[in-house]
Amino acid sequence: INLKATQTMISIPFSGTYDLRDLNKTILYLKTLTQSDESFLIIRELKLIRENDIPKLKIIGEIVVFQSGES
Repeated sequence: INLKATQTMISIPFSGTYDLRDLNKTILYLKTLTQSDESFLIIRELKLIRENDIPKLKIIGEIVVFQSGES
């Protein structure tokens, strides 16, 4: 750990709707969003909805990314 490094936090708005007929694909996609050690997903709203009689999961939130730079 470099205690002299500066960290910059970047917040990216996120909105996604996922088809729940294939749970494995949905879970895999969500895991890839938070796979990095420098970023994480903040979920602000989570809804189960139906579109054209298809069950879907709607997620609204943000992805927070930390960038480090030497000072």
